[in-house]
Amino acid sequence: MLNEQSAAFNDLRAADQPAPLLDKDFPRWIAASGPWARLQSKALGVQWSVPAIYGAELDAGRELQSPDFNWAGLDYMFPAGFAGADYHINVKEAS
Repeated sequence: MLNEQSAAFNDLRAADQPAPLLDKDFPRWIAASGPWARLQSKALGVQWSVPAIYGAELDAGRELQSPDFNWAGLDYMFPAGFAGADYHINVKEAS
């Protein structure tokens, strides 16, 4: 399941990550470990986050290569036999 926005969300933070990953240090794909991950855009003034889901891998990614790629997102990867999940997206002002 993908949750994607613009690559303007250039600031990744995960609960178990020692520091945010910004701009060019925010890779195309990376595991987001811990109980949550969030993407932020100070330029847009907003951030959003999702919780980890038991049994799923939470990954983050960002790609900005005009004009074809302009995205940043948080992605749940579920194992075989996935039957469904509930989760919420938290949205708030950038900090």
